[in-house]
Amino acid sequence: MGNTQVSRRETTCNENTSLIDSYVLDRIDYRSRRLTIQFGFTDEQRDDLSQDMVVEVLAAMPKFDPAQSNRKTFISRVLDNFVKNAIRSEIHRRRRECDSPISLDDILEGCTPVVNDPRQGQLSEAEQLDMQMDVAHILSQMPRHLQKICSLLKTHSITETAKKLRINRTAIYRQLAEIREHFQRSGYDYSDFCATESGQLQI
Repeated sequence: MGNTQVSRRETTCNENTSLIDSYVLDRIDYRSRRLTIQFGFTDEQRDDLSQDMVVEVLAAMPKFDPAQSNRKTFISRVLDNFVKNAIRSEIHRRRRECDSPISLDDILEGCTPVVNDPRQGQLSEAEQLDMQMDVAHILSQMPRHLQKICSLLKTHSITETAKKLRINRTAIYRQLAEIREHFQRSGYDYSDFCATESGQLQI
């Protein structure tokens, strides 16, 4: 009986080892490193993130269907979802510390930059992830009223946003200048995130 239990444990261990190969470890290392740089995590926190991502992949693998997608794509999606949730959790934690009542869920939902803009070319998966994390961090550093404007501009024009906030367009443009400064301080051109001439944002 005891030998059977040991054998089962060894089999499970071997299966887990084969699932977490160099491809998975490289993707986990990249994402944990980016999160650490973005939020100033300690080495211990980075290790915890990496371990959590390993657990996330192992938990998700039984759902993998080769007929639906290839293994690398599936793993990347699992890890990307983990990163988005980790970003959201960290921003919420910092928001609570600042006692700010605004929710960032609407701002972060679908936080995908323009990737087919001919001005910047097609971005790789890693570059898209970098930009998503950077945008999330930029938004988290903005004052509450600027976060609100960014959230509205995802689905409304500048004129519509001004009406909803009951302020004139001049005031909106002044605040857009502040938003632009936040992006520029992080090395981004705010105009790269404007999906239309009306001023709507695609973030």
